[in-house]
Amino acid sequence: MYNKATKDLILIPKPSLTSARGNTPTNIGELNNRGIEFKIGYNTVVRDDLKFNASLGYSRNKTKIIKLATDIPIIESGTRKIAGGTLVSFGAIKLQAC
Repeated sequence: MYNKATKDLILIPKPSLTSARGNTPTNIGELNNRGIEFKIGYNTVVRDDLKFNASLGYSRNKTKIIKLATDIPIIESGTRKIAGGTLVSFGAIKLQAC
């Protein structure tokens, strides 16, 4: 199990056509990453010329943005980053047929 706080959430912004700003890495906030990972395995020698190996792994990770440098959501590469949200989230529009 792990629970790690990161104070330096670095983003390299893509310059817009109207901006004179380059693509300087910028610290945009803090995040928390926690989860669990484990793996179990079994190895046996059946005969001198036959071995059996099996393993099973599981992982679950959750990353949450704790604080952003601005109150305005950061939209970059199709993702929207907001305080309290996940590091990667996608927006979608739901259409319903009548």
